[in-house]
Amino acid sequence: MAMQETWKSLSTQAKSGIVAGAVLILALTAGLGFWAYRADYQILFAEVA
Repeated sequence: MAMQETWKSLSTQAKSGIVAGAVLILALTAGLGFWAYRADYQILFAEVA
């Protein structure tokens, strides 16, 4: 209940900042995960023919 009361007492600007920060953190985490697990393609054989 204390969290709901705190949220209600915040201004619209503060709520927007918190939501934007949470979205940014989620986007950065997803981007980092995508970058970390992408396939690292390399040339196996060059100038074979």
